[in-house]
Parts: sequence; structure tokens; C-alpha cells
Amino acid sequence: MSNLLKAEWKKLAHSFPLKIAAAAMLALSFVTALSSLSYRGSPLQQEMEIVLDGYGAFLVSLRDTPLLILLGIIALAIVVCGDFDNRTIQAEICAGHARGQIVVSKFIAMMMAYTALLLPYPAGRLIFQSIFYGFGRPVSAAVVMQLLAVFAVYMLIGLALASAGVLLAFAVRKTIVVIAGSILILLLGGNALLSFGVSIPQLGAVLDRTPLGLAKSLFACGYPAGDLGMAAAVCAGMILVMCLLTALVFRKAELR
Repeated sequence: MSNLLKAEWKKLAHSFPLKIAAAAMLALSFVTALSSLSYRGSPLQQEMEIVLDGYGAFLVSLRDTPLLILLGIIALAIVVCGDFDNRTIQAEICAGHARGQIVVSKFIAMMMAYTALLLPYPAGRLIFQSIFYGFGRPVSAAVVMQLLAVFAVYMLIGLALASAGVLLAFAVRKTIVVIAGSILILLLGGNALLSFGVSIPQLGAVLDRTPLGLAKSLFACGYPAGDLGMAAAVCAGMILVMCLLTALVFRKAELR
């Protein structure tokens, strides 16, 4: 298992697509922070709920569920689909690694890749908008811990959503089908469900307790510790279930 994780770390450290995507997210944070200058003192700032200070920008940048899903699909393409295309997974099996260990290593690699993709955007907005407008509140250990806790929970939300794509990838093992299916099911289907949740309160209440709706519901309630803990437990549970299902599916798969 340790050899698999070392190999995953080495691949991610040298992954050019991962570096480009992370750099793009950092550039996006700068462009977003720069564009916020045009709203300073404008009536549109309150009307469009545009946050200017670094603290608020960090939190707002994480509530976009489609972005969380999109980054998960990118991580999926880099970590799992690429290894099926270049037959790395087949080589790991031939080297004597158990299929269950390979699945677990991929989920851990997904976590590392997803963190590298997600972190630059909120961190960049925090830094750039703090330079432009200030942090927004006194800096303290409690505030820093809150931001770290919120980021960790949102990382789990994104991974929980992406875990369905990992299951699909190990079941189908065809990159085009996996990416297209993930976009169709997670991105487009997820957005459709969220739209229905707005018009149907009962459905919305259910979605708010799932990874699909947690991003916005946590932002709306102000990130109380209890809700953050509940969200972390729900997402960790979904990741664990998906990991087990993926291992079961992959155990019976015939690789060519």
C-alpha cells in the first residue's frame, strides 16, 4: 500500500495537467478579485451580494456547487482515467497489488489532487481581496481555524460528489464515457436537481442534507460547528460507501 501511495504522490507531483489546472484556478481568483473593484461603492454590490473583504471572499468562493463538481471531474480524469488509458492500473495488478488496495490508493490520490485544484481559488481570493480591501475582521487563531475547518468540509463535499465518478470510472474504464457520464449525471443532473429543489421546498430540504446541497446550505446558515460536523460525517460516509462499492465492482472486472 505504501508503494502505491508513493507512486501516486510522485505522479501527481509531476502531473503537468494538474499544475496547469491549479495555476488556472489561481489566475481565476486574481481575475475575480480584480473584477470586484468595479463594484466598490456601487448599488450593485448589495443587490448582487458581492463580498469584497478577504474573509468573506474565501467563504463565498467555496459555495459554488458546479465548480466543486467540475474540479472533481478534472481530478477524476487525471487520477483514474489516465491510469486506465496508459495501463498503469493493469501494471499494478501484475505487480501483485490487491485490487482493493489500488481502489483505496486512488481515492487517497483523488483527495490530494482535489486539494491541489480547489485550494488556489479560495486562498487566492483571500490574499488578493485582503490586499485590495482588507481581511474584514481581526485575525485570530479562532478565525484561521474556522476557515481551515470550512475548507476541509467543502473538500469532503467535492470528494463525495466526485466519488460517484470514481465508481463509474472503475465500472466502465473508458475515459470518454466516464467524463461524459460524469458531466451529464453530476454537473447537469446535479444542477437540475438543485433547480427543482428551489421550486419544491420538500425536495430542497432533503438536498440540503446531501453533498449536492450542503455547499449552499452551510453558507446560508453561517457555518455553525454542529452543521459542519454533520456535513463532514455525511460526506465521509458517502465516500466510504462509494469506495466499498468501487472495490466490489473492480474485483469482478476483467481487464484487457
